[in-house]
Amino acid sequence: MIGWRNSSSCGGFTLFEMLVILVVIGLLAGLAIPAYRSGIEMARRAECIGQLRQIGVAIALYCSENGQKLPYSIPYQGPRWYAENSELADFVGGGDALQELAVCPENRGATKSEQGRVGNAYGYPYVVNYNIMPNAGVYPDMRPVFLPALAKPSNIVMMMDSQKDSAWIGEGMFGPGQPGWQRVAFSHDGKAGVLWVDGHVTVEPTENLRYPEHFKP
Repeated sequence: MIGWRNSSSCGGFTLFEMLVILVVIGLLAGLAIPAYRSGIEMARRAECIGQLRQIGVAIALYCSENGQKLPYSIPYQGPRWYAENSELADFVGGGDALQELAVCPENRGATKSEQGRVGNAYGYPYVVNYNIMPNAGVYPDMRPVFLPALAKPSNIVMMMDSQKDSAWIGEGMFGPGQPGWQRVAFSHDGKAGVLWVDGHVTVEPTENLRYPEHFKP
């Protein structure tokens, strides 16, 4: 004869076991979430570096076709360096492609209209070094820079990451402690993506960037 089964012999979990499982799940989630966020940041940093490299290639091609002259960030009469009709556009597959490349993934909006206050780009474009890519619209006395005039192109900053939704809207700066430096963002774990004049790209903390050593021709 089959007797009644004791409820304690059933295959279900006890309250204590359920609590242990919940604690374990919480611990695993606590480990997984930082790793997930770190993975996203690493992907964005890699994309930012790739974009800066492509811009560097475009500028190098521009120089080779213009007597080794570096482009203005904003000519006296002409489009910004990242505009759809910029002289650099043809070297990256068109104006729309350039406007996407010109914005770090950390700053990018889904559409141009979301963050289009600066030249109608997909966000806030990289901040250029005005000592190398002059803004002739604001500083008409500045003259173009030629590559052969630079003793160490690998040691001079071309452009860097920019602030997102910043009140300091603008295309350029002159270096640490100089006008426009507040436009630079160190958004990759306290570091900024940096395109150097020779085309190589690094990610640097602010203390590694010195004026005038890394910013003046």
